[in-house]
Amino acid sequence: MLSGRLLTPEEIAQLQTQRCQAEDWSRIRVSEDFTARTVTETIFSGDIFMGCFGKKLMLPGGVPVESGIYKAHLHNCQIADNVYISHVSLYIANYSIGEGTVIENIGALYTEGESSFGNGTSVSVLDETGGRAVPIYEGLSAQTAYMTAMNAHRPLLTAAVNKLVQEYARSVRSAMGRVGASCSIRNSGTLRNLRIGDGCEIDGASMLVDGSLCSSPSAFQGDNNEPLLTAAYVGANVIAKHFIFAPGSVVKDGVRLERCFVGEAAELSNGFSAHDSLFFANCQMENGEACASFAGPYTVSMHKSTLLVGGMFSFCNFGSGTNQSNHFYKLGPMHSGVCERGCKTGSDAYILWPGKIGAFTFIKGRHNGNPDTTDFPFSYLMEDNGKSYLSPGASLRSVGSLRDELKWPQRDKRTSLKPADKLCFEVSNPFTAYGIDRGLEQMKQLVQQTETTEFALTGCYLKKSSLIKGRKLYQTALDIYKGGALIRRLESLLEETELMASLTMSGSAVSEGWSDLSGLLVPDNKLGELLHLLEKGDCPSIAALEESWEKLYRNYPDFAWQSVLQRLILEWDKPASALKAADFLPLIDVWESSLTAVYKHMLSDAELELTMMHRYGTGEKRPDHPFLKVLQKLLDEIPLKASRCKAMLNRVNG
Repeated sequence: MLSGRLLTPEEIAQLQTQRCQAEDWSRIRVSEDFTARTVTETIFSGDIFMGCFGKKLMLPGGVPVESGIYKAHLHNCQIADNVYISHVSLYIANYSIGEGTVIENIGALYTEGESSFGNGTSVSVLDETGGRAVPIYEGLSAQTAYMTAMNAHRPLLTAAVNKLVQEYARSVRSAMGRVGASCSIRNSGTLRNLRIGDGCEIDGASMLVDGSLCSSPSAFQGDNNEPLLTAAYVGANVIAKHFIFAPGSVVKDGVRLERCFVGEAAELSNGFSAHDSLFFANCQMENGEACASFAGPYTVSMHKSTLLVGGMFSFCNFGSGTNQSNHFYKLGPMHSGVCERGCKTGSDAYILWPGKIGAFTFIKGRHNGNPDTTDFPFSYLMEDNGKSYLSPGASLRSVGSLRDELKWPQRDKRTSLKPADKLCFEVSNPFTAYGIDRGLEQMKQLVQQTETTEFALTGCYLKKSSLIKGRKLYQTALDIYKGGALIRRLESLLEETELMASLTMSGSAVSEGWSDLSGLLVPDNKLGELLHLLEKGDCPSIAALEESWEKLYRNYPDFAWQSVLQRLILEWDKPASALKAADFLPLIDVWESSLTAVYKHMLSDAELELTMMHRYGTGEKRPDHPFLKVLQKLLDEIPLKASRCKAMLNRVNG
């Protein structure tokens, strides 16, 4: 039985005069201050509750309307105060509609049977045959999705995650759909089995079936200090089935999706189409196509001719015509590949899966040899006469790498109070340093082969000249990594009296190996502890699992410094307890000289690009670029940072 009072005979008579009909007037309940004059040309069936209407609302374009129900058919609905419903062609059935929501000019909004509204949908990411399926849900993080997709070989783990997700799906399962407060649903077609959070907007969608549009409290407040929401938006001509749209996501302009998750502040537009794919924070997808793709945070694809298939990406940017193949026409589309964080492709780049590309690699040409370059981050992978050639470390001095590191935090559009994806933006970090260590070890073995000028790696080739240059670049990168970590550690201190305790921390050891969980950097041993707890069934809920990533994220600065400290202890052959402040001073000197040289090379790299623009431009004056000023400022700050940090160490040492 719905709450509220029955309609009075006078109200029933007035509604009938206003061309309203009811299957049974006794099944309609209303609030105490309900006003019948605000409901016209409406058919009621099933159990109905209506709140108080009559408040003035403003539609787009500054059009004033009075809240109420006009020209609609409602079946089994609960309508809160000051809702505006107008011109529903078919009906609204089995829905709870929150206060202040506007629903105008739609075909149908209904829930059919019981639904979990997209929660628990299995997405066959990477392996289209279902071998790495990820169940999606409201609040899914890139980290949980990564862990699930990349641990198919651990059935206890994947079963534990699936159990937690299905428990959550059951908790939201209902025969009643929900539209939250202050939503706007306009000019749309068929809307079936949807769960719509407060403040969400749908404008012009063609068909939305079995999904959730989510919202969450914003980290910002309005002009009058009122709390704001971060909410999903769906625009014109969108067709989506079996989906979750996270807070702040935007899906518009003819997008077609099936079995997809769209993360916070991700934007899909301009006819992009995808199935069985995941798109996490700040992704931007236009025009092209994706299938079985794991698009981690900041994955960008803008071109009509680009197809992303069976790949795992993060912080990646794809040129026009980028493509992959995920099967050999034998066992079907089961093969997949990984482009580690920060990869870029030139136009018409192609990779035959399976393959793995190291972090921050620039890929140009066609690569059919199933390359594995994960031991060689910051490289160029280029095609020459049908062969794939690797140039280790070639992108370390590219101005593009620095620009990426600076732009990612600046372009973070997430406004949720507690973002789902945990992101570490540092380019020079324990994960890439570990890759460099492995690359240096391989090159040390290869350089001993003095009789050859070209070496075969897994799926590609390495010229001896590139090897020699790469070793020098990698060593410089490690010097910058260690010194930069020290600088950050010193700058984070609140009290200088804590300096040596902070530098020689006695925390538990971290493993040499690190994992990049689609944006979150974690020592392998710490990750292993969490996975073991999951396999034992010691995680009580999916919310508790997401909180575990938050804890690892908060501990990242300490883990990162612990990793550097362990490296220094091995290099210096000293225990942490024996280290003095003076021991760290040479790191800063090497960092200062190395980073200065790299930034000066980046400056000349940027100058060259601007000179080319001037050469082929129409103006006489060479164009200025704001990033040159940023780069020059960073270059000027290097000696200042070095001086401050050395002074801190000297004061403690003295």
